Amino acid sequence: MSVCNGLVGVPKICGDNNQGGIKRALLIDFDNVTAVTLTTGGTASTDNIVSAVTLEATEYFEEFVFTKDVSQFTQEWVGDLAADTHGYSQTLELGFRRVDTRKRNAISILAEGRRNLIAVVQDWNGTWWMLGRNQGLRLSANQATTQMTRVAGQLMPITLTAEYEPTMLVEVQAAVIATLLAP
Repeated sequence: MSVCNGLVGVPKICGDNNQGGIKRALLIDFDNVTAVTLTTGGTASTDNIVSAVTLEATEYFEEFVFTKDVSQFTQEWVGDLAADTHGYSQTLELGFRRVDTRKRNAISILAEGRRNLIAVVQDWNGTWWMLGRNQGLRLSANQATTQMTRVAGQLMPITLTAEYEPTMLVEVQAAVIATLLAP
């Protein structure tokens, strides 16, 4: 990360093109993940990164690819100062374009029996993140709209929420991703 001079002498970070949104999302039923291994004994930059994920035999993550500016995740601290408790609310919004039967059926499966899911998402900066690691994400919203004009297109976004995860989301080593997808 290079540093250059700002207009009034205030240091400005240059060359760090920080892009928002989600490029890809991998989803799996929470019960199909048997272990998540985190790195330890390193530095603040290398500790608590997912270095391995163990899945039930013959189970793999389902991959979804998104265009720019249609998907995002958020994480918020949730606490009760009087009870001295805290956790994190994690929300994943996946912006599917165009209303169709295949997407409708896939969303119906996500909603079955209040299914818990784990998500691994790649942001547009190329970093992978795991959400719902401790308790899982659940479908919390879905809306299909044809929009008002032909120019606006059709949208079928879904929202998955982990209401109270005891730990923050964690980064996933890029090398782990190939092991999560069917060969």
